[in-house]
Amino acid sequence: MSSYSYQPGSAFHPGAQGSSSHGHVTGTPEQSNVVTQHGHNAPTYPVGFNGGPPYTQNERNHALGGDLGMPTSDNSFYPSHSQPQMPAPTTASTPGYQARYGHHLEPNASSLSMSSDTTSQNEISAPDTSTLQTQLAFYKRRIEEYEMGDEERSRKSKKAKTREKPPERCFRKAVSLYVSAQELYRDWNDDYLERNGMASAKFRDVDTKRNFDRNVSSFNKLLEYIPRLQMMIDGDASSQEIREYLHKIDQGGNAARSDDCNHIKEFFRDFLNAEHRPEVLFTKERTGRGVQNDITGKYLCPIHYNWDDPSVCTRIRAGNIMDPKFPIFVNYYLWFLYPDGYELPPNGRVEHLFLRSLILVKVWCYIFTSPGSAEAIIKNPNGGPPIRNRAYAPSTKSTKTNVARLIGMTSVTAHSIAYTVIMTGFNLTDALFWTSKYNNFNFHALYDFIVDYFRESTPESEDLLRWWNSMVFPNGVGAAIDRTEASTNASYSLLEASRATASTTFST
Repeated sequence: MSSYSYQPGSAFHPGAQGSSSHGHVTGTPEQSNVVTQHGHNAPTYPVGFNGGPPYTQNERNHALGGDLGMPTSDNSFYPSHSQPQMPAPTTASTPGYQARYGHHLEPNASSLSMSSDTTSQNEISAPDTSTLQTQLAFYKRRIEEYEMGDEERSRKSKKAKTREKPPERCFRKAVSLYVSAQELYRDWNDDYLERNGMASAKFRDVDTKRNFDRNVSSFNKLLEYIPRLQMMIDGDASSQEIREYLHKIDQGGNAARSDDCNHIKEFFRDFLNAEHRPEVLFTKERTGRGVQNDITGKYLCPIHYNWDDPSVCTRIRAGNIMDPKFPIFVNYYLWFLYPDGYELPPNGRVEHLFLRSLILVKVWCYIFTSPGSAEAIIKNPNGGPPIRNRAYAPSTKSTKTNVARLIGMTSVTAHSIAYTVIMTGFNLTDALFWTSKYNNFNFHALYDFIVDYFRESTPESEDLLRWWNSMVFPNGVGAAIDRTEASTNASYSLLEASRATASTTFST
């Protein structure tokens, strides 16, 4: 007669007492759980212990792996709380069951022993080994997932979330580069009160009125790009909640602007080296650029002056802003805004090919669509404005949402072109950090000038937007243009004079 003993903390373990002719079932996931039979055609298993009632079929399956639950510290399994529970043991020694029941279990050989030759209601057949192997393989994978740890799961989750950028990051790119969202909201609110007869706005001069109208228009764009803000204003959000969200928009926009500035800085390294093949290669830093460099200096030179003239270079590099015959710091018609090889027409028409440079369109694509899309913009072999490579096939591998798609931008806007102009001009300088003015040149004023150029709807500005859309949105889009009053500063006046007389003489 042989007997079988129950080993807690694992699956049932048939073991001989004084004989080695009995089968074994191991309980760890690393082992195969194969039942070997020596001397018995159908080994039996007890279904109760300590004289307790027999287990049901389901309870046996749970113990054997039907529902192994969570692993214990000794790499064995115990049933989960949601399944039928084993009777609580009364003796102590086994760590696996102490974690489960709060105390130990020590098998009682006399109470668990029974004849293997006698068939009774307390005897059941051995489990199907293939089923056990499948179940244990499943739970082994479960263990590996848990062993991956919270840190790894958190890292993967964070990576997935950061692929989609929040819409607040579009603020500086597509709405207002220099004015805060809170300032825009203030002017927009004042305009609302004025239009509804609850207040009257008083402006000291035309420039103040122009800035006010620009801010109102910009805030309307912000409401278009971030519908949540419109819902907060129309809903029951408090003034404090609106101010806090506007502050969040400013922070997101500043962070995105900083990222763009760093990326474009490196983009220029590759572009300038490939385009001009200088003796001293450009690095990813802005150091070595600016007017002291022959290549970037010409890009930053106004089109009315011949950079190849040594006297011109000397005067520009000297930076004498008080020279009345050399007003380079208030002239916004710079070489990088025009195609390579551009020549100012005899009639002095500054709008001729204005804002149609290769580098400008490439930078716009780099920022608003994707770095890969910038490769579709190539130099015109016949000279003049750049062209789009019709054979270019965009990559389908990237799953990131670009800025234009994120905010629903389907056509080029005045603010996006102005943002691109500043990113391009600033990264041609040798400035060490972001600033609105550098070497007496006012980038903030240049930004406002570009925005206003498109807001004053003219045949030239409308044609320019159509050209931009054909370059970056070749599938066809519209072009909405805002309006504003004429300007009075130097570049605005120059534009008006250029249109009126079609001839202006500049001297050096």
